[in-house]
Amino acid sequence: GIYINGYHMEVADKARGIQEKLGYDVRVYYTVEGDKATAVYYEDGINNVLEIKARNIASVSQGSISYYDGNSSVKAEFNLKAPLIYNGTFESSYTLQDLNPFEARGLDGKIKLIDNSGDGVYDTVTVTAFETIVVEDVRKNKVYARHSHGTKVVDLTTYKERNINIRNVTGEPLEISGIRKGHILSLCYDLGGNIKEIIATKDTVTGVIEEVMYAGSKISQITVSGMKLDVSGAYIIVDSAGKFASGKGVGSTAEIFFDAIGLVTLIDLENNYTDGFKAGYLVDAG
Repeated sequence: GIYINGYHMEVADKARGIQEKLGYDVRVYYTVEGDKATAVYYEDGINNVLEIKARNIASVSQGSISYYDGNSSVKAEFNLKAPLIYNGTFESSYTLQDLNPFEARGLDGKIKLIDNSGDGVYDTVTVTAFETIVVEDVRKNKVYARHSHGTKVVDLTTYKERNINIRNVTGEPLEISGIRKGHILSLCYDLGGNIKEIIATKDTVTGVIEEVMYAGSKISQITVSGMKLDVSGAYIIVDSAGKFASGKGVGSTAEIFFDAIGLVTLIDLENNYTDGFKAGYLVDAG
């Protein structure tokens, strides 16, 4: 469900997109049966939105965020009393590290600044921050996975009791039985370290790697069959032959997997993750 000005509503399927509108000005149409209100349709109000991907953040200070727009550094200012929505949870008090948790905590995601009153001042800050893992197996409600620093086991036995929302990128709910090997899971935590949401994707492109761009020692962008694709800060390469390490990644055929915001998170040169089924749709590729 959702809360509009403190009033609780359930959400009908046709209005499901409203769950992505936290902090926005919206007009909601709803029905009431007994003591149950259900949002059935919504319209956006006046909202000016600035979205900054984690990879482009330069620094964060009280009331402002500096970020890179191409080769230029730009500063965006927001209301010092602006609430923070961190992975879907309103936080009335927060630290600068909570505004920019990405590099220090090894997370990917984005910051969104929202002016929902039309006065030219950003009133709300939303942070979407997630840990990305690649599913290896699912057994007895436990997900066995790998990430950029090793392996991980996620126990989802009591996920409903813990109010963990599992969905695909279009907002459609998924059961644990819908998670397969090769799915990319974006784990969204609250500030207390509890998983609040899991976004599953199986969006892939297969082609020839034509160019690899680096930022320092890490890959920042790859070109695959003419497509320039931005790479997650927590990417994984499946390459037992060591083609990348020997500088021979270019010219190799690979299957490319994307995370919840369209960044490359897995580069598979060995077709290890081709089974499973589609659980989402590519939303952004560069």
